[in-house]
Order: sequence, then C-alpha cells, then structure tokens
Amino acid sequence: MESYPPQPHPNSSFFFVARNQPLQLENSLYGSIPPQTGNLFKLVYLNLRFNMLSGSIPQELWKLTFLTVLRLRGNRLSGGSLRYFGAMDNELKGRIPSSLRDCRTLFRVRLQRNQLTGNISEAFGEIPKEVGALTNISRPFLSGNQFSGEIPSEFGLLSNLEQLNLASNSLSGSVPDLGNCQRLFNLNLSNNNLQESIPYSMSMIKHLRSLDLSHNSFTGGIPQQLGKLQFLEILDLSHNMLKGSIPKAFGDLQSLMNWLEVALFSAKGFKPENPSQERSNMEICSLSLYLMEGYSMTTSLKPLNISATTIASVREDMEPF
Repeated sequence: MESYPPQPHPNSSFFFVARNQPLQLENSLYGSIPPQTGNLFKLVYLNLRFNMLSGSIPQELWKLTFLTVLRLRGNRLSGGSLRYFGAMDNELKGRIPSSLRDCRTLFRVRLQRNQLTGNISEAFGEIPKEVGALTNISRPFLSGNQFSGEIPSEFGLLSNLEQLNLASNSLSGSVPDLGNCQRLFNLNLSNNNLQESIPYSMSMIKHLRSLDLSHNSFTGGIPQQLGKLQFLEILDLSHNMLKGSIPKAFGDLQSLMNWLEVALFSAKGFKPENPSQERSNMEICSLSLYLMEGYSMTTSLKPLNISATTIASVREDMEPF
C-alpha cells in the first residue's frame, strides 16, 4: 500500500461501506489524509490510530456532520497547536471530554449556551500543581449549560485567567480561592446554587472590574475586604440570602462610576455602616429587593431603582428625577 487509500470511485464498495459504517484503518497507512475523506458525509466513526500518517488534518473532515468518533492517535500529524475552541450556541450534550485539558496551548474556550452536563472538574480539574495543564487558558466561557457539582479549586491555579463565566448552570458548594488569579477582571457566577459565604480571597483579585454573584444562595455578610477592589465597576449581589450592613468602604471606591448593583435580598434587611455617608461618585445604583434604614444618597445619583424596597430616613436633599 503506497499511501492512505485514494479517493474511491463513487460506485465502489469501499465508498459505500465507508459512508454508512464505521471505518477502521489501523497499523499500515502512511502519507497524508486526503481531503476527499470529507466526501464520506454519513461517516460516524473514523479510526486512523497507530499509522504513519503525516501532514495536517484536512479541514474537509469538519464537514462530516454525522461523525461522532475521530481517532488519530499514534501518527506523525502536524499543524498549529489549538489555541481557541469555540462551539457556543449549539445543542451539544453530554460531558466535556477530559482530553481537552491536554491542549496545553489552549487559551480560550467558548461553550456557552449548550446542553452540556457533568462536573466541570472532569474537564478542567486535576491540574498539576507544578506546571499544570491549561495554565495558558485565559477565557473559559461555560455559561448557560447544565454543569453540576462544585467549581474545581484548580481554577485558582490558572494564573493567566482573565475572564471566568460559569453563569446559569447548576453549580453548588462554595467558591474556591481565586486570589492568585491576578489577571482576572471579569467574574460571573450568577444563576447557580452556590452557597456559604462570599470568600474574603476575592478582595485579593486586584484588577477585578466586574463581579456578578447574583441569584445564588450566599449567606453571611458582605466582606469588608471587597472595598479594597479599587477597579471594581460592576457589583451584583442581588437575590441571595446575605444579611448585615453595607460596608462603608464601598463609598471610597472611585471606580464605581458607571454602575453599582448592590441589590441584596434578606428578610432582616441591610443598612449602611455610616448612615450619613454620601456616594457622590455613583451614577447608577440599584437597590431593589432590600430593606434599609437611614441610608443617604446625594443628588448626583442618576437612575435609582428602589423597587420592592422599604426605605426609611432618606435625606431630604435628595431631589426627584
């Protein structure tokens, strides 16, 4: 055999079988994978393991819409390393394959709005502490799926992490320590079943600009340390079971110029630590769904949403819209 089987005649038995049944060609092939393989449009299983195939993987293979298994192990194939993997807005089901974490040059994964299930740790967990597979990944977008279980603590080892979006899943448990993710600027864990308290380690993410923990089951108070996030622009803690007082340090965050969402739900309600504290640097403040007393706002506050709120002792210098 000189090379991988050439393009067969459409009337040949090989062509018919390959289009309708699993195709297994192991141990005796060399040369390149011909682009014509993409013509086997009904192929569901292609096994080319343990050959001496070389060259790159032809793009025509991605036209095989019925293909469910592709095995290329043990060859001499070459090509660029996978850096970006995007399959969002589809109907993908099942689990993320654990082999994904072997793609060590991968830096961006976008799988949001599918029907993926299982534990995220099965795909991204078990990251070695020494170097760690996937340490180059910076933007995993996995929102809008059906992931369950806890957020793997190994995410805290991803030093290049910039954005982490796990919103709208069924994740539970506590939030792992992400204090070492110093490049992280956008963290969205909303619409899950996360519990326990908001970890103090979030205050160590110095460049965090957007933090959305809304629609979970967080308990306890708002950590005072969040007031150290000097670049924070968006904060959404609404629809949780938080209680206590609003840290007065929030009034010192100069970056909260565009949007501050501190809508905190609690049967006992919230009140500020310093009732006379002014927030002249805030332009938008949503205080929906919470009870508060003695909270003062200034006239520079522009849109103010206080729906479903019981407010007492608001300052008289607060002008109507």
